[in-house]
Amino acid sequence: MNHPVLTKVVVPPAERSRLDLYGANLQRRCEAVARGRKVSVVCDPKELITEPDYTVEYSPPSDSFAVQLRPGGCFDGAARCIERWIAAEAERLDGHHAVPAGYIDLRQELDYWAVENLYAQFRSDLELALNGTVSWLQRDTPPAAVFPPPRPEVRQRALRGLQDYVDQIDAEVASAVLSPMTVSMLRRLGFEME
Repeated sequence: MNHPVLTKVVVPPAERSRLDLYGANLQRRCEAVARGRKVSVVCDPKELITEPDYTVEYSPPSDSFAVQLRPGGCFDGAARCIERWIAAEAERLDGHHAVPAGYIDLRQELDYWAVENLYAQFRSDLELALNGTVSWLQRDTPPAAVFPPPRPEVRQRALRGLQDYVDQIDAEVASAVLSPMTVSMLRRLGFEME
């Protein structure tokens, strides 16, 4: 019976240098939110395709966090998820609960970056639509009907008000601590939220 032989993947020096630099930067970011705990980041290639791109765990004996990255886990979404996970776990360990009642805390969901990516696309589409409508209102005065519509300046202010409202939701999505209002809006956009 032949069994496959697993060999360690050799990482080219340029890729190794990029991984090490990424890991050092992530380590600094995570130590800033770890509430005095040590954070170690190890960047290794995958030996099996089924290995996750990144993992993070807390070690009680050493009171530290360990992050293991694979080349596929070296992207901003993963870094934000790891950083939020460490911040939430450090708060929990210190008995500090920063999540308001009724809010959903998704900081320890390591795949939350997918929600961020989808939301970023929605936000980009909305920004494009708002800017296009405001530009149109500034260029062209719509024809008056029997009852004249609100002046373009009033409509522009209303659209900017909507944009300010969405900016508040942006902050919640970035923090991964979502209010009931934000969860409701995300559900209406097609996100499946628990």
